[in-house]
Amino acid sequence: MLAAEPACEKTIIFPREGNTVCRIPSIIVSKNGTLMAFADRRKGSRTDWGHDTDIVLRRSIDDGKTWLPRQTIITEEGVNFHGGPALVDRQTGRIFKFLRKRPASFKDRISFYFALFHETSTWKEWGMGSYVTSSDDNGVTWSTPHRVEIEYSNKDEFVNVGNGSHGIQLMDGTLVIQGYCLSTKKTTDKARNSTRSVLLTSNDHGLTWNRGAEWPAKYAPMEYVLVDTEENGFYINQRTQDAKRRVLRLKDINEKNLRSSLDQTLPEPTCHAGLIRLSSSRYDDQSRILFVNPGIPNFQKGFNLKTRQKLTVRLSYDEAKTWPVSRVLEEGKAGYSDLAVLENGTIFCMYEEGEARFDENIAVAQFNLEWVTEYEDSHDCSTSVAANKTPAY
Repeated sequence: MLAAEPACEKTIIFPREGNTVCRIPSIIVSKNGTLMAFADRRKGSRTDWGHDTDIVLRRSIDDGKTWLPRQTIITEEGVNFHGGPALVDRQTGRIFKFLRKRPASFKDRISFYFALFHETSTWKEWGMGSYVTSSDDNGVTWSTPHRVEIEYSNKDEFVNVGNGSHGIQLMDGTLVIQGYCLSTKKTTDKARNSTRSVLLTSNDHGLTWNRGAEWPAKYAPMEYVLVDTEENGFYINQRTQDAKRRVLRLKDINEKNLRSSLDQTLPEPTCHAGLIRLSSSRYDDQSRILFVNPGIPNFQKGFNLKTRQKLTVRLSYDEAKTWPVSRVLEEGKAGYSDLAVLENGTIFCMYEEGEARFDENIAVAQFNLEWVTEYEDSHDCSTSVAANKTPAY
Protein backbone atom coordinates (compact mmCIF):
# COMPACT_ATOMS: atom_id res chain seq x y z
CA MET A 1 0.00 0.00 0.00
CA LEU A 2 1.35 3.43 -0.95
CA ALA A 3 1.46 6.00 1.79
CA ALA A 4 -0.65 9.11 1.36
CA GLU A 5 1.03 12.46 0.89
CA PRO A 6 1.17 14.53 4.09
CA ALA A 7 -1.58 17.15 3.91
CA CYS A 8 -2.97 19.88 6.15
CA GLU A 9 -5.52 22.54 5.16
CA LYS A 10 -7.20 25.22 7.27
CA THR A 11 -10.58 26.93 6.78
CA ILE A 12 -12.12 29.66 8.96
CA ILE A 13 -15.78 28.66 9.34
CA PHE A 14 -16.93 31.08 12.07
CA PRO A 15 -15.26 34.47 11.48
CA ARG A 16 -15.57 37.32 13.95
CA GLU A 17 -18.49 39.70 13.23
CA GLY A 18 -17.51 42.98 14.84
CA ASN A 19 -18.07 42.50 18.58
CA THR A 20 -19.89 39.20 18.03
CA VAL A 21 -17.67 36.14 18.24
CA CYS A 22 -18.12 32.37 18.19
CA ARG A 23 -16.51 30.23 20.87
CA ILE A 24 -16.55 26.71 22.42
CA PRO A 25 -16.10 24.31 19.46
CA SER A 26 -17.64 20.85 19.13
CA ILE A 27 -17.16 18.74 16.00
CA ILE A 28 -18.61 15.32 15.15
CA VAL A 29 -19.22 13.07 12.14
CA SER A 30 -22.76 11.74 11.67
CA LYS A 31 -23.57 8.15 10.75
CA ASN A 32 -23.87 9.13 7.07
CA GLY A 33 -20.55 11.01 7.11
CA THR A 34 -21.81 14.59 7.51
CA LEU A 35 -19.36 16.80 9.40
CA MET A 36 -21.04 18.99 12.03
CA ALA A 37 -19.23 21.91 13.63
CA PHE A 38 -21.04 23.58 16.56
CA ALA A 39 -20.22 26.82 18.39
CA ASP A 40 -21.64 29.43 20.80
CA ARG A 41 -22.37 32.70 18.95
CA ARG A 42 -21.87 35.34 21.62
CA LYS A 43 -23.71 38.49 20.56
CA GLY A 44 -21.82 41.71 21.16
CA SER A 45 -19.18 40.19 23.45
CA ARG A 46 -16.62 37.41 23.67
CA THR A 47 -17.02 37.02 27.44
CA ASP A 48 -18.83 34.22 29.26
CA TRP A 49 -21.48 36.49 30.80
CA GLY A 50 -23.88 39.36 30.17
CA HIS A 51 -25.12 38.84 26.60
CA ASP A 52 -27.49 36.76 24.50
CA THR A 53 -25.85 33.68 22.98
CA ASP A 54 -27.09 31.35 20.25
CA ILE A 55 -26.00 27.78 19.49
CA VAL A 56 -24.94 27.66 15.85
CA LEU A 57 -23.87 24.96 13.40
CA ARG A 58 -22.08 24.57 10.09
CA ARG A 59 -22.21 21.30 8.17
CA SER A 60 -20.10 19.76 5.43
CA ILE A 61 -21.57 17.03 3.22
CA ASP A 62 -18.46 16.63 1.04
CA ASP A 63 -15.80 15.54 3.55
CA GLY A 64 -14.82 19.06 4.54
CA LYS A 65 -14.23 20.44 1.03
CA THR A 66 -16.98 23.03 1.49
CA TRP A 67 -19.19 24.14 4.38
CA LEU A 68 -22.89 24.96 4.21
CA PRO A 69 -24.13 28.33 5.54
CA ARG A 70 -24.41 28.87 9.29
CA GLN A 71 -27.53 27.51 10.98
CA THR A 72 -28.91 28.83 14.26
CA ILE A 73 -30.26 25.79 16.06
CA ILE A 74 -31.02 27.38 19.47
CA THR A 75 -31.88 31.02 20.21
CA GLU A 76 -33.99 32.84 22.79
CA GLU A 77 -34.10 36.51 23.74
CA GLY A 78 -32.53 37.25 27.10
CA VAL A 79 -30.79 33.87 27.32
CA ASN A 80 -27.08 33.11 27.43
CA PHE A 81 -26.77 29.52 26.15
CA HIS A 82 -23.53 27.68 26.86
CA GLY A 83 -22.79 24.84 24.45
CA GLY A 84 -22.17 21.40 25.91
CA PRO A 85 -20.97 18.17 24.28
CA ALA A 86 -22.13 16.97 20.87
CA LEU A 87 -22.82 13.26 20.42
CA VAL A 88 -23.70 10.74 17.70
CA ASP A 89 -25.73 7.61 18.40
CA ARG A 90 -24.32 5.34 15.70
CA GLN A 91 -27.00 2.74 16.25
CA THR A 92 -29.96 5.07 15.61
CA GLY A 93 -28.21 7.86 13.68
CA ARG A 94 -29.59 10.51 16.06
CA ILE A 95 -27.42 13.56 16.74
CA PHE A 96 -27.47 15.25 20.15
CA LYS A 97 -26.29 18.72 21.12
CA PHE A 98 -26.30 19.53 24.83
CA LEU A 99 -26.35 23.03 26.31
CA ARG A 100 -26.81 25.01 29.50
CA LYS A 101 -29.39 27.79 29.83
CA ARG A 102 -28.67 30.90 31.90
CA PRO A 103 -30.16 34.43 31.99
CA ALA A 104 -28.20 36.96 29.95
CA SER A 105 -28.76 39.45 32.79
CA PHE A 106 -25.93 37.96 34.88
CA LYS A 107 -22.88 40.11 34.16
CA ASP A 108 -20.28 37.99 35.93
CA ARG A 109 -19.66 34.70 37.68
CA ILE A 110 -20.04 36.18 41.19
CA SER A 111 -23.59 37.46 40.61
CA PHE A 112 -24.56 34.19 38.96
CA TYR A 113 -23.38 32.01 41.83
CA PHE A 114 -24.91 34.33 44.40
CA ALA A 115 -28.30 33.88 42.69
CA LEU A 116 -27.74 30.14 42.29
CA PHE A 117 -27.00 29.68 45.99
CA HIS A 118 -29.58 32.09 47.42
CA GLU A 119 -32.46 31.96 44.94
CA THR A 120 -32.20 28.39 43.72
CA SER A 121 -35.89 27.63 43.32
CA THR A 122 -36.58 30.92 41.55
CA TRP A 123 -34.02 30.30 38.84
CA LYS A 124 -34.95 26.66 38.45
CA GLU A 125 -38.52 27.79 37.79
CA TRP A 126 -37.18 30.32 35.27
CA GLY A 127 -35.65 27.39 33.40
CA MET A 128 -31.99 27.55 34.32
CA GLY A 129 -30.26 24.20 33.83
CA SER A 130 -29.12 21.71 31.19
CA TYR A 131 -30.97 20.92 27.97
CA VAL A 132 -30.58 18.81 24.84
CA THR A 133 -31.75 19.18 21.26
CA SER A 134 -31.55 16.39 18.68
CA SER A 135 -31.64 15.80 14.94
CA ASP A 136 -32.70 12.72 12.98
CA ASP A 137 -31.82 14.11 9.55
CA ASN A 138 -28.08 14.72 9.92
CA GLY A 139 -28.45 18.25 11.26
CA VAL A 140 -30.94 19.71 8.77
CA THR A 141 -33.66 20.18 11.42
CA TRP A 142 -33.56 20.12 15.22
CA SER A 143 -36.02 19.31 17.99
CA THR A 144 -37.26 21.79 20.58
CA PRO A 145 -34.77 21.62 23.48
CA HIS A 146 -35.93 19.75 26.58
CA ARG A 147 -34.42 19.63 30.02
CA VAL A 148 -31.92 16.90 30.82
CA GLU A 149 -33.36 15.39 33.98
CA ILE A 150 -30.67 13.87 36.20
CA GLU A 151 -31.57 11.91 39.31
CA TYR A 152 -29.66 12.96 42.38
CA SER A 153 -30.22 12.43 46.07
CA ASN A 154 -29.33 15.92 47.28
CA LYS A 155 -31.96 18.57 46.52
CA ASP A 156 -29.30 21.25 46.96
CA GLU A 157 -27.27 20.07 43.97
CA PHE A 158 -27.14 21.24 40.39
CA VAL A 159 -25.99 18.60 37.89
CA ASN A 160 -25.12 20.10 34.52
CA VAL A 161 -23.67 19.01 31.19
CA GLY A 162 -20.07 19.95 30.49
CA ASN A 163 -18.46 22.41 28.06
CA GLY A 164 -18.13 21.79 24.33
CA SER A 165 -16.14 18.90 22.86
CA HIS A 166 -17.97 15.57 22.21
CA GLY A 167 -19.21 12.48 24.02
CA ILE A 168 -18.67 8.82 23.13
CA GLN A 169 -20.68 5.66 22.56
CA LEU A 170 -19.62 2.28 23.94
CA MET A 171 -19.78 -1.06 22.15
CA ASP A 172 -22.98 -2.01 24.00
CA GLY A 173 -24.65 1.21 22.82
CA THR A 174 -24.25 3.18 26.08
CA LEU A 175 -23.97 6.92 25.49
CA VAL A 176 -21.52 8.89 27.65
CA ILE A 177 -21.08 12.66 27.97
CA GLN A 178 -19.25 15.05 30.26
CA GLY A 179 -21.08 16.54 33.22
CA TYR A 180 -20.39 18.19 36.56
CA CYS A 181 -22.07 18.85 39.88
CA LEU A 182 -22.34 22.02 41.97
CA SER A 183 -23.87 22.29 45.41
CA THR A 184 -25.92 25.28 46.49
CA LYS A 185 -24.65 24.74 50.02
CA LYS A 186 -21.13 24.61 51.36
CA THR A 187 -20.07 21.21 52.61
CA THR A 188 -17.10 19.92 54.55
CA ASP A 189 -17.80 16.31 53.59
CA LYS A 190 -14.90 15.34 51.31
CA ALA A 191 -16.89 12.42 49.92
CA ARG A 192 -19.51 14.95 48.75
CA ASN A 193 -17.21 17.71 47.56
CA SER A 194 -19.43 20.56 46.34
CA THR A 195 -17.68 20.65 42.96
CA ARG A 196 -17.29 17.33 41.17
CA SER A 197 -16.91 16.05 37.64
CA VAL A 198 -19.62 13.54 36.76
CA LEU A 199 -19.99 11.23 33.77
CA LEU A 200 -23.55 11.21 32.45
CA THR A 201 -24.72 7.99 30.81
CA SER A 202 -27.74 6.72 28.89
CA ASN A 203 -28.69 3.12 28.13
CA ASP A 204 -31.85 3.97 26.17
CA HIS A 205 -30.49 6.03 23.27
CA GLY A 206 -30.70 9.33 25.11
CA LEU A 207 -34.24 9.13 26.48
CA THR A 208 -32.98 9.22 30.09
CA TRP A 209 -29.64 10.08 31.68
CA ASN A 210 -27.96 8.84 34.85
CA ARG A 211 -24.95 9.76 36.96
CA GLY A 212 -21.92 7.57 36.43
CA ALA A 213 -18.36 7.95 37.70
CA GLU A 214 -17.57 10.97 39.88
CA TRP A 215 -14.37 12.60 41.07
CA PRO A 216 -13.37 15.83 42.88
CA ALA A 217 -12.38 18.71 40.62
CA LYS A 218 -11.93 22.07 42.31
CA TYR A 219 -11.18 23.78 38.99
CA ALA A 220 -12.94 23.48 35.61
CA PRO A 221 -15.00 20.40 36.54
CA MET A 222 -16.92 20.75 33.25
CA GLU A 223 -13.88 20.79 30.94
CA TYR A 224 -12.48 17.33 30.33
CA VAL A 225 -12.27 14.91 27.40
CA LEU A 226 -12.47 11.11 27.37
CA VAL A 227 -12.00 7.94 25.34
CA ASP A 228 -12.71 4.34 26.22
CA THR A 229 -9.62 2.18 26.25
CA GLU A 230 -8.74 -1.24 24.92
CA GLU A 231 -8.32 -2.41 28.52
CA ASN A 232 -12.13 -2.06 28.83
CA GLY A 233 -11.80 1.10 30.86
CA PHE A 234 -11.78 4.86 30.31
CA TYR A 235 -9.11 7.53 30.03
CA ILE A 236 -10.00 11.08 31.09
CA ASN A 237 -7.87 14.17 30.46
CA GLN A 238 -8.84 17.37 32.33
CA ARG A 239 -8.05 21.07 32.45
CA THR A 240 -6.24 22.23 35.61
CA GLN A 241 -4.62 25.24 37.25
CA ASP A 242 -1.28 23.45 37.23
CA ALA A 243 1.29 23.62 34.45
CA LYS A 244 0.45 19.99 33.58
CA ARG A 245 -2.78 18.24 32.57
CA ARG A 246 -4.65 16.03 35.03
CA VAL A 247 -5.58 12.51 33.97
CA LEU A 248 -7.34 9.53 35.48
CA ARG A 249 -8.25 6.02 34.38
CA LEU A 250 -11.55 4.33 35.19
CA LYS A 251 -12.07 0.59 35.23
CA ASP A 252 -15.82 1.00 35.45
CA ILE A 253 -18.17 3.68 34.16
CA ASN A 254 -19.79 3.97 37.61
CA GLU A 255 -16.65 4.21 39.76
CA LYS A 256 -16.74 6.65 42.67
CA ASN A 257 -14.12 8.27 44.93
CA LEU A 258 -11.63 8.58 42.08
CA ARG A 259 -8.48 10.65 42.17
CA SER A 260 -6.67 12.22 39.25
CA SER A 261 -2.92 12.74 38.84
CA LEU A 262 -0.71 15.10 36.85
CA ASP A 263 0.66 13.89 33.53
CA GLN A 264 4.17 15.31 33.56
CA THR A 265 4.45 14.96 29.77
CA LEU A 266 1.41 17.07 28.85
CA PRO A 267 1.71 20.86 29.26
CA GLU A 268 -1.35 22.71 30.58
CA PRO A 269 -2.02 26.21 29.19
CA THR A 270 -5.19 26.36 31.36
CA CYS A 271 -7.46 25.67 28.42
CA HIS A 272 -9.98 23.10 27.18
CA ALA A 273 -8.60 20.40 24.86
CA GLY A 274 -9.53 17.78 22.26
CA LEU A 275 -9.16 13.98 22.35
CA ILE A 276 -10.21 11.16 20.01
CA ARG A 277 -9.36 7.62 19.03
CA LEU A 278 -7.97 7.32 15.51
CA SER A 279 -7.59 3.53 15.40
CA SER A 280 -7.85 0.42 17.55
CA SER A 281 -5.70 -2.70 17.59
CA ARG A 282 -8.95 -4.64 17.76
CA TYR A 283 -9.56 -3.75 14.11
CA ASP A 284 -6.23 -2.40 12.94
CA ASP A 285 -2.56 -3.19 13.49
CA GLN A 286 -2.14 -0.39 16.04
CA SER A 287 -3.92 1.66 18.70
CA ARG A 288 -3.75 5.39 18.01
CA ILE A 289 -5.20 8.19 20.16
CA LEU A 290 -4.91 11.88 19.31
CA PHE A 291 -4.81 14.79 21.76
CA VAL A 292 -4.67 18.51 20.99
CA ASN A 293 -4.27 21.68 23.06
CA PRO A 294 -2.08 24.81 23.14
CA GLY A 295 1.39 23.49 23.91
CA ILE A 296 2.66 26.10 26.37
CA PRO A 297 2.52 25.42 30.14
CA ASN A 298 0.90 28.06 32.35
CA PHE A 299 2.83 28.62 35.59
CA GLN A 300 0.84 31.59 36.90
CA LYS A 301 -2.44 29.76 37.78
CA GLY A 302 -5.75 30.69 36.17
CA PHE A 303 -6.41 32.21 32.75
CA ASN A 304 -3.34 33.38 30.83
CA LEU A 305 -3.55 34.89 27.33
CA LYS A 306 0.14 34.27 26.71
CA THR A 307 -0.17 30.49 26.94
CA ARG A 308 -3.08 30.16 24.52
CA GLN A 309 -0.98 29.64 21.41
CA LYS A 310 1.05 26.99 19.61
CA LEU A 311 -1.80 24.49 19.20
CA THR A 312 -0.15 21.06 19.18
CA VAL A 313 -1.43 17.65 18.04
CA ARG A 314 -0.04 14.65 19.95
CA LEU A 315 -0.25 10.95 19.12
CA SER A 316 -0.20 7.97 21.50
CA TYR A 317 0.26 4.31 20.58
CA ASP A 318 -0.23 2.91 24.10
CA GLU A 319 -3.72 4.03 25.13
CA ALA A 320 -2.67 7.55 26.16
CA LYS A 321 0.08 6.44 28.53
CA THR A 322 2.79 8.21 26.51
CA TRP A 323 2.75 10.76 23.68
CA PRO A 324 5.87 10.15 21.55
CA VAL A 325 4.69 12.10 18.48
CA SER A 326 3.72 15.76 18.34
CA ARG A 327 3.32 18.40 15.66
CA VAL A 328 2.33 22.05 15.90
CA LEU A 329 -0.90 22.73 14.04
CA GLU A 330 -1.16 26.48 14.71
CA GLU A 331 1.97 28.46 15.61
CA GLY A 332 0.02 31.58 16.56
CA LYS A 333 -2.75 32.26 19.04
CA ALA A 334 -5.24 29.41 19.62
CA GLY A 335 -7.64 28.26 22.32
CA TYR A 336 -10.34 25.62 22.80
CA SER A 337 -10.33 22.70 20.35
CA ASP A 338 -12.06 19.46 19.43
CA LEU A 339 -11.29 16.52 17.11
CA ALA A 340 -13.23 14.32 14.69
CA VAL A 341 -12.25 11.58 12.21
CA LEU A 342 -13.85 10.53 8.92
CA GLU A 343 -14.15 6.88 7.87
CA ASN A 344 -11.22 7.32 5.48
CA GLY A 345 -8.97 8.38 8.35
CA THR A 346 -8.96 12.12 7.62
CA ILE A 347 -8.61 14.05 10.89
CA PHE A 348 -10.42 17.32 11.62
CA CYS A 349 -9.48 19.78 14.36
CA MET A 350 -11.94 22.58 15.12
CA TYR A 351 -10.32 25.34 17.16
CA GLU A 352 -10.37 28.97 18.24
CA GLU A 353 -7.74 31.23 16.68
CA GLY A 354 -6.89 34.81 15.79
CA GLU A 355 -4.22 37.42 15.14
CA ALA A 356 -4.68 39.70 18.16
CA ARG A 357 -6.39 37.15 20.44
CA PHE A 358 -6.96 33.42 20.55
CA ASP A 359 -10.75 33.75 20.22
CA GLU A 360 -11.37 35.95 17.18
CA ASN A 361 -12.45 33.15 14.84
CA ILE A 362 -13.11 29.44 14.78
CA ALA A 363 -11.22 27.42 12.17
CA VAL A 364 -11.26 23.81 11.02
CA ALA A 365 -8.01 22.17 9.99
CA GLN A 366 -8.06 18.84 8.17
CA PHE A 367 -4.98 16.66 7.97
CA ASN A 368 -3.87 13.05 7.82
CA LEU A 369 -1.74 10.69 9.89
CA GLU A 370 1.17 11.16 7.51
CA TRP A 371 1.16 14.89 8.28
CA VAL A 372 1.12 14.33 12.05
CA THR A 373 3.97 11.80 11.94
CA GLU A 374 5.86 13.27 8.96
CA TYR A 375 5.73 9.93 7.12
CA GLU A 376 6.84 7.91 10.17
CA ASP A 377 3.38 6.27 10.37
CA SER A 378 1.47 5.77 7.14
CA HIS A 379 -0.89 2.93 7.88
CA ASP A 380 -4.41 3.06 6.46
CA CYS A 381 -6.71 3.75 9.43
CA SER A 382 -9.92 3.50 7.44
CA THR A 383 -10.73 -0.06 8.53
CA SER A 384 -10.72 0.97 12.18
CA VAL A 385 -12.67 4.14 11.68
CA ALA A 386 -15.17 2.45 9.39
CA ALA A 387 -15.83 -0.09 12.12
CA ASN A 388 -17.30 2.77 14.13
CA LYS A 389 -20.48 2.60 12.04
CA THR A 390 -21.41 0.41 14.95
CA PRO A 391 -19.66 1.37 18.20
CA ALA A 392 -16.32 -0.37 18.26
CA TYR A 393 -14.72 0.40 21.58
